[in-house]
Amino acid sequence: MIRYLVGIFDKSWERAAPLRHTPTEHRPPLLTDETRRAVLHLMVNGYTDETIAGRLGMSARTVATHVRKASEQLGSRSRAQLAYLIARSGILDEDLYTSAPEARRA
Repeated sequence: MIRYLVGIFDKSWERAAPLRHTPTEHRPPLLTDETRRAVLHLMVNGYTDETIAGRLGMSARTVATHVRKASEQLGSRSRAQLAYLIARSGILDEDLYTSAPEARRA
């Protein structure tokens, strides 16, 4: 039985093609930006990383990474300061016009 499985593996390995991967192809920028905006929108509304993770279907660690990267980008030293800088910069204001049906009709 083992020889049979090894034989199948060897034949499959011979026919395999190398997988080409470059780090820049990991995630499209638009997807990352939209995801980060969703995370920040929920964060500004007072949700915890765990709750955000559950709502968006990702790990709390990924949420923390999005928050940390936004914090680095805006130069904040705390979550409260980050929320303030986000509100002040208007980063999420565009979200109102692209996601709310009422805003599109107005």
